[in-house]
Order: sequence, then C-alpha cells, then structure tokens
Amino acid sequence: MPPTQPRFHGRAPLSARSAVPLPRPSSAGPILPRALKIMVAGVDKDARGAIEATVLQALGPRAASGPWSISVVSLAGKWSVTLDGPDDRLRGVSFMADSSRLGEAIREAIQVEQAGTTRASSTSDLWARAPTEARDRHVCEHCGKDVLVVYELRPDEKKELAPLACPHCWKIWHVEVGVWAAAGREYRAEKA
Repeated sequence: MPPTQPRFHGRAPLSARSAVPLPRPSSAGPILPRALKIMVAGVDKDARGAIEATVLQALGPRAASGPWSISVVSLAGKWSVTLDGPDDRLRGVSFMADSSRLGEAIREAIQVEQAGTTRASSTSDLWARAPTEARDRHVCEHCGKDVLVVYELRPDEKKELAPLACPHCWKIWHVEVGVWAAAGREYRAEKA
C-alpha cells in the first residue's frame, strides 16, 4: 500500500500565501501606499474613505516619498491633524483646519514646513508653535477652596467656558480654558 500524505488542517504555509496584501475594496477608501498610515477618528466608518482620499490627494506624489503617519481627528467642527513625514521638518507637525479645508491645510503645512518658514497665525488656521502647559488658579464657587486647572494652551488661542468638577467638593462649575482643551475635554483640576 502506498504511503499517504497527512491531511493538512489550517492555513497554507507562508511560502504558499501571497506576500503582497490584497487591495481594499473601493468602498473602504483609496488604496494607500505601504509607507502611508492614516488614522481617522471622530467620524463614522462610511466617511473614513473620503477623508483618506482627501489626505492622499493633498499629499500627491509625496505620499510615496517615504514613511508617513497622519492622524486626522474631527473635533468640534474642525480637524485636528498631526503629520509625521519622511523629512525631519515634517515630524510632529500639528495644526487645526476648518472642516471644509482639510486638503488645503495639509498642502499648506507641508509647503511651509519644507520651506522652513514660520507660519503667520493671521493668514492661516495653522498653529506654528507648540502648546504650553497652562496652570490657572481658581477658587471653587461652591466650597471656596483653591483649585488649579491644568491644560495645554496654544499661542494666541481664545478661551471658552468648560465644565469642571471641584477636586475638593466634586460639585460642577465652569472655568475658562483654551478652545482646544475645551473641545477635547483635555484639562484637569488639581487641589491647589
């Protein structure tokens, strides 16, 4: 009787599988270059493909120039964008863009960073300098104890009222924090 081969259970060996990833269906968004990673948050999954396409179009031929990691987050009707590109000047570039100007804002940020010039806040909604940590001292309107409110504040950023729980009495009241911190609820209260 001739020897029989054992039955194979499971996946094919790696050598038999294709090393090239299959393209995603067009409904999921554009096919992205391998070195381009785009994270989209704050929108439903049906809108992600359109956002990825906008980012890819804004990058143009630069998308294949090296590794890119791009974060696009919808916050309070605006886009919070962080770029990490192949060039040192394009690492950790963060800015806010109006909801209708995402592609334009990405193109502007890349051009400005590659040129090595500073951005003027009056001509663009991009923020040139890194945020600083603000530590505002307040007095709770309920218990009268000192409270320290900590948040990131960008240069020339406006402030708005945001709800805050007192760390002493836990009652809610409102204090002014930067618009960025208020939109993302990225602020905290400490006992002073």
